Amino acid sequence: MSIEKLIDIAEGIYTKESPEVKDLLIHIEAMNDLIAKGAVHNYFGLNEIEILALIMLEEFAYRYIQQPAFNDIYLNDYNKILINSLDNALLKIPRTSHDTLYRQDRDYYKIPENGEILKFKGFLTTSKDDFDNTYNIKWVIKPLPNGLTKAHDIYLVYNKGCNLPYPEWQVEFERNTKFIVTKVVPKDNFTEVYISELED
Repeated sequence: MSIEKLIDIAEGIYTKESPEVKDLLIHIEAMNDLIAKGAVHNYFGLNEIEILALIMLEEFAYRYIQQPAFNDIYLNDYNKILINSLDNALLKIPRTSHDTLYRQDRDYYKIPENGEILKFKGFLTTSKDDFDNTYNIKWVIKPLPNGLTKAHDIYLVYNKGCNLPYPEWQVEFERNTKFIVTKVVPKDNFTEVYISELED
């Protein structure tokens, strides 16, 4: 599918002047600019829409992917294309070899309990770095070893903030990845939750 076709589909669902279409056009322009500047490294054979979906996820249009990925009532033909394209992109990008990943959540709906099984219906965005800047939950995540993990080093394609002092080094878990909570540690201003990835 071409970018032009994706725009047509978005305009058919939302109208040309909608915020959704404006955000899409902004991110297409941003993608082209990042490619021109050499900030996108397509070593893995991603197509144009797969790269776009990845950039939308990392930049400021993640809600068009994550909201419908987590909740089917928001699904439509436009965001299905973005979700499926991101699914396909992750399968092309190498699985992580990092043994610990981190995520800072500022508004998770409840503190999990030790031994609880968690399944993230959407994409779980993490980092190889611990930015330690949350006021709710800091996730400390142990991926499966030996290439079994569903976590992929998307920073190998595009590392948001690569020209800044603190690049994001994002590592993305495939949809529907399962974890078990192995430890819950209350801190002064947040809770540290340790989770380990489970095999299907």
